[in-house]
Formats: sequence, structure tokens, C-alpha cells
Amino acid sequence: MKKLMMILITIAILGLTGCTTDVKDAINNSKDVVAKQTEESTEIKTEATTECKEQTTEKAREEKNTSDDKKRNSRMSVSTEATTENKNKTETSVQVKTEKATETVTEVPTETRTETATEAPTESCTEAETEAATEAPAPAEVSYSPGNVVSLATSKCQAGGMIKTTDNLANLLAQGQITEDEYNEYYPYDGLGYYSVFVETDLNKAATTSGRLLGSEDAIATYIADMLLLESNPYFLIEYGGVTNSGGQDFYEFRCYR
Repeated sequence: MKKLMMILITIAILGLTGCTTDVKDAINNSKDVVAKQTEESTEIKTEATTECKEQTTEKAREEKNTSDDKKRNSRMSVSTEATTENKNKTETSVQVKTEKATETVTEVPTETRTETATEAPTESCTEAETEAATEAPAPAEVSYSPGNVVSLATSKCQAGGMIKTTDNLANLLAQGQITEDEYNEYYPYDGLGYYSVFVETDLNKAATTSGRLLGSEDAIATYIADMLLLESNPYFLIEYGGVTNSGGQDFYEFRCYR
């Protein structure tokens, strides 16, 4: 009986031991399953989070692109409206200028030009010209002496150190350097050539070759003497050569020997 009890106890202990082992194994297996489920859940959450982030990023990009497109379209629309507005303003300005130009061309010239062309010259201008011609006679001619001009010009040349050819021949004859026949042969020009200076006979018109008015006999004499004083040869002679007419105007001729 005791042996039977021992056997039963032993069997019971063994059974309990096996159950304990099975429980432990079950517990361990349960922990493994929970761990795997936790890992799988974590992986699923990670994947979901990543996918969510990607969807959010993609959506943000789409919204940004949409916003950029709207802004670009808005700018293009504004630019187009501004261009259209400027074009309309330009066309309006051109129309206004065209209307103004048309008005000035069609209205003003037809009236003022015809009036000035038909009325003024025929009446007032012709009368004024006639009155001016009758009321303001031409200034009277002022004469002067060509002999006085020759005398004054000769004195000016002598004062400048020049010697008359006639005086030089007389000195040579007196000194016996030339004979009487040579004196008569060389007198009065002593072989010199000449050029002529022409001055108007009317003192009001007497002028230099450049058109500068002289206005007096002394001024004419200075004009002639200054040209002779430029010569390097000290011997000279001035003579009156008469009156010459050119272009309806009379001129005194002054011959300058040098």
C-alpha cells in the first residue's frame, strides 16, 4: 500500500513537473508571440508613419505647385492687363494727337495764310515801300581830292623811312654819281614797277578791298602808305592815275611804284 502511494505521489510529482514545464513553455511561447506582434505592430506603425509623411510631403508639394501656378497665372494676368491698358492708353494718345494734328492742319492754315498772302503785300507793303522811296532820298555824293591823298600818303611813307625816286635821282646827280643824260633817262621812276590801288570817288563809299569804309582823305592815304611800307626796297613813288569806271561805279586810281 505504501508502495502504491509512493508510486502515485511520484506520478503526481512528475505530472506536476511536466505541467510546470508546459506552463513555462507556454508562457515563453506567449512572450515570443507578444514580442513578434509588438515588432510587427511597430513595423506597421513605422510604415504607416513613413507613408503618411510621404503623402503629406507630396500633398504639400502639390499645394505649393498649385500656389505657384496660381501666382504665376495671376502675374501673367496682371501683366497682360497692364499691357492691354498701356496699349489702350497709347492708342488713345495717338488718337488725341491725330485729332489735334488734324484740327491744326485743317483750320488754322486755311484762314491765316490766305489773309496774310492776299491782303498785306498788296496794300500796306507797297504803300510803305513807295513812301520810303519818296521820303528817304539817296545820300548825296561826297567828293574828295586825289591829289591831297597822294601828298598825304607820300608824307607818311617818308616818315616811315622811305625815299622818293625823284629825290634819290636828284641826290645822285648832285653828287656826280650819274650824268645828266642818265638822270633824264631814269627820271621819275628809276626803273621801278608799280601796282594800282582803286578807291571809290564817292567818299561815302570809299573802302578797302575787304569792304572796310575809310571815310576821309587821311584814312585813304594811310591805307595806301601802309601797303608801301611793307616793301623791303626803300625807294617809292605815288602818282594819281585818273578815274576808272567799273560796274557803274567810278574809282580813283593810285599808282604805287616800288
